[in-house]
Amino acid sequence: MSHISRLLIIALFTQVAVATTWGQNQLISVEGQFVGVRGQLMQVKGSDAQMYLVLLPKEPNKIQYSGTAAAGWLRPGVFVRFSGMFDDRGVGQEPILEMEAFTPNPRRPPRPDQLADVTPGIYPAEAGGGGGAAALFGGEAKVQPKQVGPSKYRIVGRVAGLGRKGELGVMTGPRQIVQVQLTEETRIKLEMEGAQFAMPGDRVVVEGYANPPTLTNVTANSVQIEAAELLGQVAAKPVRKTAKQRREEAAAKKAEAEKPAAEMEAGENEAAPAEAPAEVDDAE
Repeated sequence: MSHISRLLIIALFTQVAVATTWGQNQLISVEGQFVGVRGQLMQVKGSDAQMYLVLLPKEPNKIQYSGTAAAGWLRPGVFVRFSGMFDDRGVGQEPILEMEAFTPNPRRPPRPDQLADVTPGIYPAEAGGGGGAAALFGGEAKVQPKQVGPSKYRIVGRVAGLGRKGELGVMTGPRQIVQVQLTEETRIKLEMEGAQFAMPGDRVVVEGYANPPTLTNVTANSVQIEAAELLGQVAAKPVRKTAKQRREEAAAKKAEAEKPAAEMEAGENEAAPAEAPAEVDDAE
C-alpha cells in the first residue's frame, strides 16, 4: 500500500470518528436549582438530585434572567423603564411603584414601535412610542409642547444613582436626568440577560446536548433562570433603645431575679411551727 493510500485511509477514518462522536450527542433538558457560576461554567442541581456542569452559550441573549426586585436592588448602569406623572420641569408628582429593568441589545436596532421600550428618552404616554423621544423637561427641542398641569410620560434610561431615602436618578440623555421617588412598595420586573444576577436556589431550565454516557456535562443552547425570592429586600434595622429603656429593662430583670428568693423566704417563715408556751408549775 502506498504512502498516499495510507494517508487517505487515515483521513477517512478520522472523518468517520468525528461524525460518530457528533452523532452520539444527545439532546437534553435539565430543570433544577442554580448552585453557582464561574466564567462560562454553571453548576445546577437537577430535579433528579444529579449535579450538572453546564457550558453556557457565548451569546448573552441566550441566557435569560427574570424575577422581581425591590428598590434596593437597583444600581448605577442598570437600564429601566416606567411611567409616571411629571410637571413641565420634570419633577415626579407621585412615587413610582412599578418598574422594569432590562438589558438593551445593541446588535438589534429597535423598530419604530419599540423606541419607547428600549431607547433612552422621555415619551408622552399617549404617543405609545411611535413618534420617537420627546425633548421635554427643558430639553433641546426647538418647539416645546404646551403643557398645563402634570402629564403622564414613559421614561426609559440608565440608573444614575439611588439615594438612601429612595430618590432615583435616571439618565435619559447626555445632559438629562429625571428624578423620581421610590418606596418600600416599589417592585421591579427583571428581564435581564446573563447569569451574573443569579443566586443559589434560583430555578433553572437548560436546553442543550450532552455526550453519553456522561449526561451530566451539558453544552447549553439556551438557559432560563428565574429568581426564587424577591431581590434587594433590605432587612429592617433593629431599633436602638434609649438609655431610659435600658435602665428600666435592667431594673425589671433584677426584680424578676430577686422575686424567687423573696418568695422562698416568705414560704419558710410560714412553714416554721410556733413555739409552745412554757409550762409553769402551780405553787403548792
